[in-house]
Amino acid sequence: MIAFLLASCLEQVPLVDEPELTIWRFTRTLANEYYDGNDLFSDIWGVMKIETPKGAYLIAADPLWHRVLYSREGDKGNIYAFGTGTLLEPYDIAGKFPNIFITDQLKGMVAQYEMVDSADGYSFRLKRWIGGATGTEPHLNWPKGIAYSDNGTPGALSDDYIYVVDIKLGKIFKFRVSDGEFASSKIAPVSLIHPIDIAIGKEVFGNQVRNTDSLYVLDQMNFRIACLRDGDSSYFYEIKFRPITYLRSIDTDPCGRILVSTSYESIHIFEILSLSPFMVDTCVFPGPPFNKIHDVYVSGIEVIVSERWTDNTGISLYRITDECAPE
Repeated sequence: MIAFLLASCLEQVPLVDEPELTIWRFTRTLANEYYDGNDLFSDIWGVMKIETPKGAYLIAADPLWHRVLYSREGDKGNIYAFGTGTLLEPYDIAGKFPNIFITDQLKGMVAQYEMVDSADGYSFRLKRWIGGATGTEPHLNWPKGIAYSDNGTPGALSDDYIYVVDIKLGKIFKFRVSDGEFASSKIAPVSLIHPIDIAIGKEVFGNQVRNTDSLYVLDQMNFRIACLRDGDSSYFYEIKFRPITYLRSIDTDPCGRILVSTSYESIHIFEILSLSPFMVDTCVFPGPPFNKIHDVYVSGIEVIVSERWTDNTGISLYRITDECAPE
């Protein structure tokens, strides 16, 4: 039962690094400078990076302006939006090309968008709503965090799932990616009180990263990470936090580490070497201090961090220095 503090665990790298444009931290000040006085965001919550045949896309949700913004790497900083008039309060994002899933808190459902070919790369088309009250199946009420699982087969989409935590119902919902149908809600063997985010375990297998059956849930009012295993109702352990800690976001990297942001404007990193890791001190990052972290998203060895949208804070990018992900 050991966990190690990762000294110099992350290093800040440019969010945008192109011949004519370098941005270390995308803020409201920069948005006004580059986009003719346009704030772009009211605030930023869920963020993600998705790899496509036409390059990587950075995607961010703005719940107060009811839309999602995105930009393609190498596209000279052009930013586009979708969801206006459809989404009410987009909160968290997950997915794998060509599918993007967005929790909408006010609608009480998950929006599934499909990336379709366009002249400028890809556009986003609403495919279906997931988790609404239909028939006798359990349905969502107040969905918060969402995570995408390739079910251990990264080369196939047919057996993929999304996992959604509902903060009001205190449950984890599992839906099939192929048709959006409900799969299960009998996953957690313990009581969850206000679960706000969820992450799926990752591992390196051969030359690919794939998901495991491990689930990590930020269980807010129990002040813990609930560590579960889908398909094993007897499996449970927890990582406890101080009772006044507001937990914000969680994700995993391919090396068996868990990244958690908290109300102390810090990111804890746990290294899983056995069934019950201890909590360790926070890593100390270079660069400006954080300001109300909203989301952390891990893509390979990169960590995207979204913060409160202000003149000096917004979206920044870090790289995990101790990597095990395939090149």
